[in-house]
Amino acid sequence: MRNEPHIDLLKENGKINPIDHLRFQQAGIIDDTIQIVSTNKEGVIVKAIAAKPSIIPDNYDEQIKQLRQRLGMSQVKFAEFLGVSFASVNRWENRQTRPSNLAWIKINSKI
Repeated sequence: MRNEPHIDLLKENGKINPIDHLRFQQAGIIDDTIQIVSTNKEGVIVKAIAAKPSIIPDNYDEQIKQLRQRLGMSQVKFAEFLGVSFASVNRWENRQTRPSNLAWIKINSKI
């Protein structure tokens, strides 16, 4: 399951350092499945909980690209259509980041 590594990390040491935070954020995990409860004065997350499981399928990049192409849109036009940035669409299609659960719901409403 996708959520196990970061949940295990939280169980082991109860905090996430800034590097892990960035890694989770880049992977699209912080917004969707980790709720930050508190940080210390250095900005290190000292308490975080698993908020909810991700609803994003493993082939999200393919599904997004197929939908965009089926609609005959460029990444720029598709981003405008969804109300997100071009960079978001580009990163999703290139698997650099995952869409948030909210963005995925928006995408599915267009299918």
